[in-house]
Amino acid sequence: MPWPAAADPLRPVPPNLPLSQMRSVLRPIAGVFFAFVLLPLILHARPPEWLTEVAGRAGTMEYEDASHVVLLDDCHLTLDKNGVVTRRIRYAIRALTRDGREAAIAVLPYQTSSDKVKSFQAWTLPKTGKPIEYSRKRVLDMAYYSNSRELYHEARKQVISGYDDAMPGAVFGYESIVIEKSIYTQMRWHFQQKVPVEYSGITITLPPGWTSTAHTFNRDPIAPKLDGTTQTWALHSLPGTSTEPLGPPDHFHLPWLAIDYHPPPAAGPSRSPSLSP
Repeated sequence: MPWPAAADPLRPVPPNLPLSQMRSVLRPIAGVFFAFVLLPLILHARPPEWLTEVAGRAGTMEYEDASHVVLLDDCHLTLDKNGVVTRRIRYAIRALTRDGREAAIAVLPYQTSSDKVKSFQAWTLPKTGKPIEYSRKRVLDMAYYSNSRELYHEARKQVISGYDDAMPGAVFGYESIVIEKSIYTQMRWHFQQKVPVEYSGITITLPPGWTSTAHTFNRDPIAPKLDGTTQTWALHSLPGTSTEPLGPPDHFHLPWLAIDYHPPPAAGPSRSPSLSP
């Protein structure tokens, strides 16, 4: 009996099989091999350009005894005409010591009633070796507040940990995109942290007719960089801070920004909370 043209890929291939039938047998095997072996390797080798660029930048200051440095802390808000916000976060750190591995964690808070998580990805770029991309299987989804007395809460968070891979010299970064429907029309941004920060910035893109007002606290006003309807407020080369016993909270003396954005007058009055940190 001749060997069937479309053989089961798990069955052995007889050595005298004609070349044409050999190809038909090996084709499904090749497809499976590509999907489960080669494709993960291809994805494994391509971190996003923004992360590669950030990892390649030279430091602009001394990090002293910091366990890690924040290379990028970036938020981009894009509003549509209905006030729906698309929030994109890009964040990257470089581990300087073994303790710096604890900072290799991505946390994405969201509200089940008003937010939709569009994407959430993280990568580690080791000092030597191939980049690592974390699959969806590595994403943990859990309650934001852990209270045994609560049966349900709308506040949740997704978490990706790169602790095991972020050895000294490695760069860990993540990107999240969340679509938010909220009644609030104010955004607050804190620039400085307890460790050095190379870049911290917030960008807002408004639809036609919308306006924004920015308020800077604990330093001279930060002038935004304008590009059409897009505005960016950023600070560079921020040293780490230290907490003194019985000292004031950080938002009393570190720079932060509050941005109010307003729809056109015909769309109704704006609703902004008070300017509190």
